[in-house]
Amino acid sequence: MASPDFTEILHRVDRAGRHRAEVIDLASTHHHGRPIDTTFDLGDKAIRLLAQARDPFPIEVALAFSDWAHQLRAALDAILYQLAVKDSGQNPPPGESRLQYPLATNRAAFDREARRRLKHLSTVSIAAIERTQPYNIPTKEHGHALWWLHEVARIDRHRLAHEFAWNVRGVQLDLRGLAGAQVDDCDHTLTYVTHKQKTWLATITPPPGAHPQLGSSVAVVTWPEIPRWHSAAVPSYRQYGLTDRMTNVEELIHRMAQYFAERAGS
Repeated sequence: MASPDFTEILHRVDRAGRHRAEVIDLASTHHHGRPIDTTFDLGDKAIRLLAQARDPFPIEVALAFSDWAHQLRAALDAILYQLAVKDSGQNPPPGESRLQYPLATNRAAFDREARRRLKHLSTVSIAAIERTQPYNIPTKEHGHALWWLHEVARIDRHRLAHEFAWNVRGVQLDLRGLAGAQVDDCDHTLTYVTHKQKTWLATITPPPGAHPQLGSSVAVVTWPEIPRWHSAAVPSYRQYGLTDRMTNVEELIHRMAQYFAERAGS
């Protein structure tokens, strides 16, 4: 009688962590080249601060992210495979070609997937998988780490590599000759700087008679980000940077593998 083995899954999660580190290292190297230019657009009554990246992110960043997503989505499917081995006592288990960890946005959709992909699992295993579904949390799928893993992996697998951008997290201004100026900032959570076009960061309205002087400086605090993932997430989830969200997915799948391994006696 075959027994489940969750060891490979933990190795996949560890490998994903190395891919995450590669994403951050590559992005940091790109950032050290000072990739963002800022300019002041002088108007009659106000000054606009604009930013634009000099170059796109190196494709290697997106490919390292692709490797990260692949390892974790495969680890999630491997959890389901080992549960099927546990429940059937067979390796390969019955219906192995249909096994894919379901992630549904409502209970009806989960039940359809369960009839299709989980019919050889025990009711106990199906119930455990159902408890991990996105619709069970208040923020639903757009605040659910596993659903986002499924989405970014699906897009990467069937479309194009993910586009990276610089997410603006703060703007520090040292404005010479503009004491008392009114500064209206952009939304520091949902502003992304790319090489494609100039991005508005702030509008500076000087007091009457004031004019900017030489020596003014701008420091833009940025994080590497995937706008497709970040902008569509709920506010409580997107407040975390890309690194933290990636780490969270890894930790979650690691805990799931350990939990199911303990229940299976593996």
